[in-house]
Amino acid sequence: MNGFGMFIFYIYPGAFVDLDNSLNDIAPRRRLRVYCAGVWHNCVLSIIACILIILLPQLLFPFYTVEHDKVIVQSQSKNSPLAVDTGILTGDVVTSIDGCSTNGFDRWYYCINETIFQPQAGSCLNERAVAILSHQEPDIDPEECCENAPEKSICYKQVNPNKSDQPLYSCMNARTVMSNWVCHHNNQCQNDEVCVKPYQNDGQHLMRITVERDEILHTIIYLGLPHDLYYFITITQYQPRFKWLSYTLPLYLLQQLQFFFQISTALGLVNIIPCYFLDGQHAFVSFFDEFVGEHHHHKPIICQTVLTLGTLLVVANAVSGLVHAFR
Repeated sequence: MNGFGMFIFYIYPGAFVDLDNSLNDIAPRRRLRVYCAGVWHNCVLSIIACILIILLPQLLFPFYTVEHDKVIVQSQSKNSPLAVDTGILTGDVVTSIDGCSTNGFDRWYYCINETIFQPQAGSCLNERAVAILSHQEPDIDPEECCENAPEKSICYKQVNPNKSDQPLYSCMNARTVMSNWVCHHNNQCQNDEVCVKPYQNDGQHLMRITVERDEILHTIIYLGLPHDLYYFITITQYQPRFKWLSYTLPLYLLQQLQFFFQISTALGLVNIIPCYFLDGQHAFVSFFDEFVGEHHHHKPIICQTVLTLGTLLVVANAVSGLVHAFR
């Protein structure tokens, strides 16, 4: 042995050994064990990390409960439009989006997709209610709707086929309007009512998000893109047993274990590939000597061909990774 060394990458410890040529004097099977020692340890670390990932809910049981039928807000991005005093807060349990029950991760994503692809819901109001709630006279021009209107007022569109097919636009308080019966068409309302819908020509939706906070239900009215719920909110199923525990800790631990598993598996795979300057080079030669023969007359050309192809494979993957990383 000419020397050895150790290193730490982030939290990952590593080591290397510079072996001399005297190792070639021992039996091929013993050489193979030596050259595969690093790969074997990478596999063991991968298995340990995988087991810890599977057992993480049980390991965190004294500190966290796993709520499989709940969607808990773990955190939000700094620029989240929902992270306001009257919006969604860390620790909130989201119970529904526009009446769609979010009792689990699958339902959370399903309800967001429903909001994206379903037409905007409205509310049933009669003509007198529209006149009382409107901040100005209903108009046929949407551009003049809600000009100089109070905050939290939005433009609503209504069509009363009994009077005219010409749509009218009224500026009303969103929360007050949404307290009425939900509808998508006029035929879902009573005879003297029409279905008034928020008028937005930029893809935004007016959403009713119900959350549970301190065992009390709160209704949050949000005007924006449904995709915002995807992009700005991180959800979890871990509920801390103690107030001083962070909602982000379980995800942080899971990410570290996943990183540990991925890098251990990747190092093991890379090292065992028959490639020049890696353990795979010597491991392949030892493997060939053990199962084919040290004195096979085609050994040099076979080893050179396999090692060249393996090296090209590693280089191609490295280049591809760099291209995707800096694209």
